[in-house]
Amino acid sequence: MKTPSLAYATRIWIFLLCAGGTLSSVYGQSKLAVDSSLPTSHVANAEHAGLTAQLQPLEQRIKKYPNDVQARFKHATMLTQLGRDDEAVSAFQELIQRYPELPEPYNNLAYLHSKHGAYEAARVALETAASASPDYALTQQNLGALYLQLAAQAYQQALELKPRDTLSAQRQRQINAILAMPAKPGRDPASPLTIAPATSGLK
Repeated sequence: MKTPSLAYATRIWIFLLCAGGTLSSVYGQSKLAVDSSLPTSHVANAEHAGLTAQLQPLEQRIKKYPNDVQARFKHATMLTQLGRDDEAVSAFQELIQRYPELPEPYNNLAYLHSKHGAYEAARVALETAASASPDYALTQQNLGALYLQLAAQAYQQALELKPRDTLSAQRQRQINAILAMPAKPGRDPASPLTIAPATSGLK
C-alpha cells in the first residue's frame, strides 16, 4: 500500500468529518430498521437468510485478521445488500480510514448516500474516490450519473426562481430525457443512470 501525502490525508479526514455530519442529519432522523427492508418472496427471503448466515464467519475472520481488507469489504457489501445501511456506512468509513487509497469503499459509501438522497455527500465521496484512483472506471461512470442528477435539480431550482426561463426549461428536459432512457441489456432495469455499488471485490 502506498503512503498518502500529508495534504491528501488531510483531505481524507475533512471528507470523513463532512460525511459524518451528513450521516447524522440523513440517517439519524429515522433509524433504518432491518425488518422493514426484508423482501417478501420466498426466494428473496432465502437469499436474505443466506447472506445473513455468511456474516458471522466473516466477522470472526475480521476479528482474527483485522487487516484482511477483502473480508472487510465483502462484509460491508453484504450489510448493504441486507439493507443494514447504517452498519454498512460505518464499515465503509472504517475501510476508508484504514485504506484511503482504495476507491471501492468511497464508491459504495456514495451509493448509500445517494440511496438516501444525500447527493452532495455522494459527490464528495465519488470525487475523493476519483482522486484516490483516477483509473477506476466505475467511479467515473457514477460521477457522470450523479452530475446529471445534480444538474436536473439545479435547473428545477432555477425554474422555481424564474418560471419563464426557457433555457433552463430546455436543458432540464434534455437531461430528464437522458435520465429516463431505458436500460441496455445486462444493466439494472430500474435506471441506467443510478449510482452503482462495487460488488465484485477490490481490484
